[in-house]
Amino acid sequence: MPWLLRGTWIAVVLLAIPAIDGAFEHRPDAVHDVARIAAGAIWLLGVAAMAVPAVTTLTATRLIVPLAVPTSLLTAFGGADTPVAVGFVAAALAAAFLAASAAFGRVFVQSSAYGDEDRHLLRPPQAYLAAAGLTWIVWAAALLSGPLLLADRKWVVGGVVSAVAVGVAAWGWRRWHRLSRRWFVLVPTKMVLRWTVNLKYIVSIPESFFNV
Repeated sequence: MPWLLRGTWIAVVLLAIPAIDGAFEHRPDAVHDVARIAAGAIWLLGVAAMAVPAVTTLTATRLIVPLAVPTSLLTAFGGADTPVAVGFVAAALAAAFLAASAAFGRVFVQSSAYGDEDRHLLRPPQAYLAAAGLTWIVWAAALLSGPLLLADRKWVVGGVVSAVAVGVAAWGWRRWHRLSRRWFVLVPTKMVLRWTVNLKYIVSIPESFFNV
């Protein structure tokens, strides 16, 4: 699954380049250049996040990879050629789906396991997931639009939006990361259930309790 995501991520950048060039073709050169640089930086951060499987990089991957979706939609409505735009949107959605999949998450949390642990991610509470998703949407919108506004010389609005992106990232990271730290662990002699939403809890249940 990680290699499937990495391959899809390569397809994303190959389609993103012509899509961004097409969408920003008639924009000021500074805006076009910033769009290229920002998209390249996001892509490289995605590569770095998925390079080494771990719990922390799972959170980073699931935050960064879905940024391709609003970027692709922005180029699609911004004037990119239809075939390229459609391909970019499809590749971005596929990458986001793979990054959010249970199979991908299991590989990354298992890579941080030790001994005979067999880790399995738990589904997050719906209310917490909705709040985390809403926070991510605000962060993504500010992150993608802030640099473009600054490049277009809209200093006040661009500065405020960029500050919002930084502030939301600093505030939201711990809350997003909790979604990657909820799992139960099977070991030869017991089962350990771990979840972190408001507080951290660890419950060890002897395997004999389950009569298995």
